[in-house]
Amino acid sequence: ILNLFMVSPKTLNPLTTQDTYVRQLSTFVFDSLFYEDESGLIKNGLVNSYVYSQDGLIFDIELRDNILYHDGKMLSSGDVAFSIETIKKADEKSLYRDHVANIQSIKVLTKLSFRLILHKPDTAFIERLTFPIIPKHAFEEWPVEGHKDSLKLIGTGPFKYDSYNSDSISFLRNDDWWFLKAEDGISHPIWLDGITFKLYSDKSQMMQAFQRQQIDIAWLEEGDLESYSKRSDIFFNNYVSNILEFLVLSPEGETDSPLGKENFRAAIIDYLGIYEQQNPLNMGESAIDSEISDSEIKIYQNTTISSLVDLGFFYDYDKDYLYFFKNSVKTPVHLSLIYNGLNSDREYTGQWLTDALAGIGIRVDIQTADVGKQQSLINTRKFDMMLLGCRIPLYAAENEMLEYIKKSLNMGQVDNVILPLYRKYGAVLYHNNIRGERNPIWKNIYNGWQQWYLVHPNP
Repeated sequence: ILNLFMVSPKTLNPLTTQDTYVRQLSTFVFDSLFYEDESGLIKNGLVNSYVYSQDGLIFDIELRDNILYHDGKMLSSGDVAFSIETIKKADEKSLYRDHVANIQSIKVLTKLSFRLILHKPDTAFIERLTFPIIPKHAFEEWPVEGHKDSLKLIGTGPFKYDSYNSDSISFLRNDDWWFLKAEDGISHPIWLDGITFKLYSDKSQMMQAFQRQQIDIAWLEEGDLESYSKRSDIFFNNYVSNILEFLVLSPEGETDSPLGKENFRAAIIDYLGIYEQQNPLNMGESAIDSEISDSEIKIYQNTTISSLVDLGFFYDYDKDYLYFFKNSVKTPVHLSLIYNGLNSDREYTGQWLTDALAGIGIRVDIQTADVGKQQSLINTRKFDMMLLGCRIPLYAAENEMLEYIKKSLNMGQVDNVILPLYRKYGAVLYHNNIRGERNPIWKNIYNGWQQWYLVHPNP
């Protein structure tokens, strides 16, 4: 029996909560129409086939036949319609709200086929159809929050609900899981007999539970991750987390700031992208998309200076600084940078930015501020630059992510204000009784579980 960590949930309905632990649990109990493998490819889950209309607004889907729920009832297109309606009704309470936002309507055609009509064309829409499909007959009366003994988690997935008490939620292997016999399935039995989610009051107890061997797996997103890689009694695997660090350039800036000019902001963003290629931050997986040869980087530095001169600035090539005239006085260009002083990673990034902008004659004045002060400055826009971080939603294309960040900062109508810097690394720790492939991804910490088996030493 694999023992995993979970904070006591308010509900076990995976479609009406944003609880990370409920989402993790749901991957063992439910299946989705499509799923994303560890390489990022989208593959058919419960779907047998699909076709788009020529205008990209109509999406017809046929489900696989003879897929049974844990209680023996058959999956139907009505359950898909119910699942989508449940997400729409839950709205912001659901982790999958954005996944179904483009669905104008769903029409059940037959027991195994249905039609999705979209608000706007989206030929990559299957990437969004990666949420759990729940049975209408089991969840129709399910409350938004709370749990009763009469409520049973019923899905089509690899593990079946067994029990729920104040200490744990237990599941047993589903030997009739449809994916075991599918041509594109795993082609071998599940080795685990069951999974028990041990319940704790908050996430701070995870590492303590792991050290006491109450749970078999723990994961970290902060701290000295590499120190765990040196331990011989556990397995350690890095993964790219969904925490994105980014730089904000205010469209107003402090008094007399050049950041009020969009072309100035665009030049700074382009330059930093090139600079990072030669001087990587090495704080995570780079989020800067820039391809330029080493021989072109120095040329681009001079090109950036020329672009800034074209915008009305001047450059002192003897003393290497950018300046402008204010009341006929030669005034160097200074930009302020603000970040949370308690974040050592941002302190390092702040120095990196200082060195980078010095290369085009701009001095950076670093200031630290607490979260409250940062929020106040964001509201007024009376700052130059700020280092922040956020979590990437389960589904977000790159352009959507930038718009999401801008909207959250109340800069939705402004261009050239965000430079994504890097995705932070996380780490998953496994007790060495877990054998098999261990390939965690941020969307699925337990990725690879289909290959796991447990080895216990002789007493």
